[in-house]
Amino acid sequence: MKKEVLLIILLFSLISCQRAAETPKETAQNQPVLESPKTASLEIELSQFFELEKEHTYSIASSDFNKDGFDDVVTGVFNGQSKVFMNNKNGTFTKTPLSLNKYNTQAVSVIDFDNDGNDDIVIGNNNQPIIIFKNDGMGVFSVNAELDKTIVEDIAVDDFDLDGFDDFAIATDFKENCVYFNNRDGTFEKIVVSKGIPSTSIQAADFNNDGKIDLVIGVNRRPSEVYLNEGARNFVLHAQLDGTQNTKAVAVVDYDDDGKEDIVIGNNKNANKIYLNKDTFTEQPAFGDGNIYALLSADLDNNGFNEIVVGDYEHSLRIYSKSNGDYSLLKTVPAGYVHDLAAGDFDGNGQLDIAVARDNENSIIYLS
Repeated sequence: MKKEVLLIILLFSLISCQRAAETPKETAQNQPVLESPKTASLEIELSQFFELEKEHTYSIASSDFNKDGFDDVVTGVFNGQSKVFMNNKNGTFTKTPLSLNKYNTQAVSVIDFDNDGNDDIVIGNNNQPIIIFKNDGMGVFSVNAELDKTIVEDIAVDDFDLDGFDDFAIATDFKENCVYFNNRDGTFEKIVVSKGIPSTSIQAADFNNDGKIDLVIGVNRRPSEVYLNEGARNFVLHAQLDGTQNTKAVAVVDYDDDGKEDIVIGNNKNANKIYLNKDTFTEQPAFGDGNIYALLSADLDNNGFNEIVVGDYEHSLRIYSKSNGDYSLLKTVPAGYVHDLAAGDFDGNGQLDIAVARDNENSIIYLS
């Protein structure tokens, strides 16, 4: 009798296991719905890491201001005090006003202007002077120069005249788009590149591989423009990117992996565009939806190819990753009203993370 009971129990267990194996696994609930990438070389996991202040943060940048191996953050605040957030290396930051004065800051960037090995800060304001803040090496900043009063929408930094001292370029709204060349003595020479157009954004890159850094300027309601650096502090118009309208952001990436930098145009009401650099620029099919305000090109997974991060009005970040020679949507992350993006290694793990400037919300940092 015992043998018969044991046989029945064993038979029932075998049938239950077979049914469980045939039953499909339940799909995880409350997960973001993403477009399937063709293949993703590395999965990029993002988790909210730190919330900064709730302000009208229009711009954001990062650098390791005190050389402790962890990147810090500077925020550009409209009608308020811009802030430096020093990384405490434990998931928290110490906040310090960049200046006691309030400015209508719309753009911020970082670079070492005085070649002392410490990254300094330049802020561009709305109808107020451009201001350069010197870094003492410990993340303490003081005003080093005040330049023209204008309406700065964006800033790009690089050594445009290859003299070993970094310069910067500005995009302005109907004012003069300029390059400020570093005279190596704390002063700058302004060279006008273009003027009288509603510029919204600017990026620096060597588009013709001649070793000199060129410019692409995003323009609202008109074609965006590419200017080549001819040397001797002179820039000439090379291309107008027809078909672009309501442009809010530009980014640079070698989209087709041919060794030439291509251009991503982020639009507000129109679809985003890719322009392949074939000496002239060739427009490609639409790249994602419009309604964006920020673009970021950065290698988030250390695979040698930059991801394209799109910040939009729909309160999300969309990360496009390259696989099989093309870009496809890898991940969508909730992010609020995104105004600007920056990359930095905020947890010291050797991978770039994303800092998000948000207007009238807490700016945030996502780890990768």
